[in-house]
Amino acid sequence: MAQFEKQLTLKHKYPLYITGAFLLLTGIIPYVIVLAYALPAADDFCYAIEIVNAGGHNPIGIFRMIKAYYLSCQGVYFSVALEGGIDPIRRVGFFGINILLILTMMLSIIIIGVLIYRFCMLHCATRGFGFLFAIAVLWGCFNTRILSELICWYGGACNYTIPLVIGVLGIICLAKAVKTTDNKGKARYYCLLSMILGFLSSGGSLQVVGYICWIYLLFLGWSILEKKCWKITLTTFGMTLLGALINVVAPGNYVRQNSSYKEISLIKAVYYTVIVVVKEIKYIFSQTYIPWLLLLLIILAFLFLKPVKDKLYHPLIVGGAALISWLISTFPVCYGYADSTLASRGYETLDIYIIIGLFLFINSLVNWLKLKEIFLSKEVVLAMSILAMINIGYLQNSVPISSIPGMQCWQQIFSGELKRYHDEWIEVFDTIERSEDAVVEVPISRWAYEADLVIMKPGMSENFEKWVNDGIATYYGKEKVRVVVQDEIENDE
Repeated sequence: MAQFEKQLTLKHKYPLYITGAFLLLTGIIPYVIVLAYALPAADDFCYAIEIVNAGGHNPIGIFRMIKAYYLSCQGVYFSVALEGGIDPIRRVGFFGINILLILTMMLSIIIIGVLIYRFCMLHCATRGFGFLFAIAVLWGCFNTRILSELICWYGGACNYTIPLVIGVLGIICLAKAVKTTDNKGKARYYCLLSMILGFLSSGGSLQVVGYICWIYLLFLGWSILEKKCWKITLTTFGMTLLGALINVVAPGNYVRQNSSYKEISLIKAVYYTVIVVVKEIKYIFSQTYIPWLLLLLIILAFLFLKPVKDKLYHPLIVGGAALISWLISTFPVCYGYADSTLASRGYETLDIYIIIGLFLFINSLVNWLKLKEIFLSKEVVLAMSILAMINIGYLQNSVPISSIPGMQCWQQIFSGELKRYHDEWIEVFDTIERSEDAVVEVPISRWAYEADLVIMKPGMSENFEKWVNDGIATYYGKEKVRVVVQDEIENDE
């Protein structure tokens, strides 16, 4: 690879880095800016109340809060610890949510990006390729759907994003442990770290737990087939599985299902799972720009990927493992909700898994084609790519560029919509806090109440009895609160 790097002059590297910078600018950076306008939403006020009722921000209070949720609601022990222990609303104020979400976003970019980059560098010809490939995959993760509930909501970040990132970091540590088996001290250190991270990750949403456990299981299967490092992979998988079982058997999962959702058979849940995954794949290939991203990745792989001989790195095996990961991660959601329709955060999470799975499949497919020496002429690949790009007009007509999540972020930033939305809702919360009445009714414009922007809606309602309103009322020490929606009056002057 070093020889190839020397042959590849800086002039030839420019297109790779420029394209990567363009993808960062259009699809990733705007999310970071958007998070400065994020608001507390849904459960956020409730958790701020419950941690105080449980005993405060200390190990005892956090344990009591975990226990209460474990017995009556759900088994997400790590997520509850994050929500109650960090509690940015009470500790720092609303600004604390913005800081936490920005840090979570940056952590996600770095850890997932590093994993993809390291994987690419195992068999690619240049660092520029690895950089662009990692950025392209990240762009796909952030721009299949708007990640309003995973990235722009504190509760969603604690239940999904942070456990997923922690799990990915655990997988990186596992790979490090396997790689450093010659140094027993380092191997044990990385193994222990992977066990801890895997266990913590298993305390998040079951949609994350299923995915991370499957990746750990794949590592175990690989080590058994290759007859090496099986003790390390078995130990880490065992600890991750233990955390998953603790999560799954929580009495609160079944209390919640019986009180809010109907029970269905496992076969029906599998059927719903297949429906969800198939529909989402259809959505990705018909209503997003992901097909063009995949085309870019295929071109890059053909130009820069160096084939490796590994019987387990066959496209059928990789594709099958990716498909199973989508099904395994989606199954507990369909079973728990007894439906083939997911919440927005469910689709957002599944999209990330699909994008990563497609990335792995493309790499293995191009690797296999190169080993078989099938239509490897660069001229043929480029000609086919140009012909495919000629038809991009059709996609532009059916799916406008303005619908890309990153572009929507930029549009709402520059138009001032996000600032206006943020300011109106902050005024609502400030009014509630300043009011001396026990029952508070706060006016809000119809636009702010109904607007569907990239950030998560606070969820406050006109209905006094809505649970979100109850949480806000209790937080501010009021008996009842609600918003009163008013149509905006145009100024004739």
